[in-house]
Amino acid sequence: PDFVDAPRLVQKEKLD
Repeated sequence: PDFVDAPRLVQKEKLD
């Protein structure tokens, strides 16, 4: 769900 997908995108941007 969105609450899982949203944090995943945030973490991806933090790494990259």
